[in-house]
Amino acid sequence: MEEYILLSLITLFLWGLWGFGTKLSLRYVNQSTLYVYSTVGSLIVSIYYIMNSKVAFLDDPLKLFLILLPGFLGALGGIFFLDAISKGKASI
Repeated sequence: MEEYILLSLITLFLWGLWGFGTKLSLRYVNQSTLYVYSTVGSLIVSIYYIMNSKVAFLDDPLKLFLILLPGFLGALGGIFFLDAISKGKASI
């Protein structure tokens, strides 16, 4: 099996668990609490990843903006996703 296929399947599995775990967690806490604690979990993984990777320093403001933008949009999307699944069947 090609490496990228295996990595894609692992991603699909983890994102599926993420969606299920998010919906399950909302039975016990509100979406704001879940978002804060999920962000802490993401920070733990991010810190581990940064410590074990070669991260380049960017001094070009445009490149920095373009690289930060997906994270910003993903975080906003996460907030809207949590709000949606807390109000209805956005995730089954």
